[in-house]
Amino acid sequence: MGPTVGSVVLERYLLTDLLGRGAAGEVFRGQDVTSGDVVAVKTMAPSIADRIEWIKRFRREAKVLS
Repeated sequence: MGPTVGSVVLERYLLTDLLGRGAAGEVFRGQDVTSGDVVAVKTMAPSIADRIEWIKRFRREAKVLS
């Protein structure tokens, strides 16, 4: 089971709302506890977390969106 609303991930992002869920994972609205910025946090489903092609896709997406 992955993070849930109310969790703090990476010791930095407080998950405040679940925005969506799909086969690849979940997207949360979060708040950066350091800066107060509102952010989107995407988590990867444990069922695909060990598949290299999904990891590469996830990283590419994160790089583009950052």
